[in-house]
This record gives sequence, C-alpha cells and structure tokens, in this order.
Amino acid sequence: MRSVSGIQENGISPKLSRSDASQVRQFIAAAIGMPDDELAKKIADHARKLKEPKQ
Repeated sequence: MRSVSGIQENGISPKLSRSDASQVRQFIAAAIGMPDDELAKKIADHARKLKEPKQ
C-alpha cells in the first residue's frame, strides 16, 4: 500500500505507516469479500510489476 500511494503535486509522498497501510488493506479486503492475505499478495505482485523496467 505504501509503495503505490503515489506522490502529491508538491512532490511529497503522503505519510502512511505500515500499521495504517495494513488497516486500510484489511478494510478493503473485508469490503470486497477477499481474504486479507490474498489482497496483500495481489498488491505486492502489482507493485513489483510497476517497478519492472518498461520494454
């Protein structure tokens, strides 16, 4: 969650603690009816893809 939170217009990344990110992820997982660990894996996989060099 922290790695995909983005950068604001002023170039400052929003502060999000690991605990806060975990709580947000758990809330989203519950809202969409997905196990938290599955959502965490999907987010991590997506973040890795974003870091891969573009071909």
